[in-house]
Amino acid sequence: MERKGFENAKRELEKLFQDRVRFDRRERLAYSRDLGTIPEALKKTFNPIPDAVVQPVSTEEVRQLVKLARQYEIPLVPRGAASSGYGGAVPVKGGIVIDLVRMNRVINIDAKGLSLTAEAGVIWQELNTALEKHGLELRLYPTSAPSATVGGWIA
Repeated sequence: MERKGFENAKRELEKLFQDRVRFDRRERLAYSRDLGTIPEALKKTFNPIPDAVVQPVSTEEVRQLVKLARQYEIPLVPRGAASSGYGGAVPVKGGIVIDLVRMNRVINIDAKGLSLTAEAGVIWQELNTALEKHGLELRLYPTSAPSATVGGWIA
């Protein structure tokens, strides 16, 4: 799908994200699904193929991306590891998929205060391993913890 004014947005995306933005159809097709299979009849009712895929590395880059998307009226679809089978990370109106895989740092673990700060791309199992080093563990996590991300499960 070619959006009105998308060429301008494309140039800005390339400037902001350089090699971390993709427009190649094959790569965009990979982001048009999660682990589940969308029924053929349902596929005809929406556009699951994004116009672009971006991998930000910071909250500042996410802010810039949101600003750009608002300016050009382009839908945004955040995506963790897409280990779900429910379509939650699949676009319905094309747009830009925000692949959070590179935002995968555990920023802080406060063992005394029993809190932590982590980026959306952190995998649950890796987070639990980091907590174990402080004598802590997660009380709740998805069954897909070996591959699911914090951001994806929360979304």
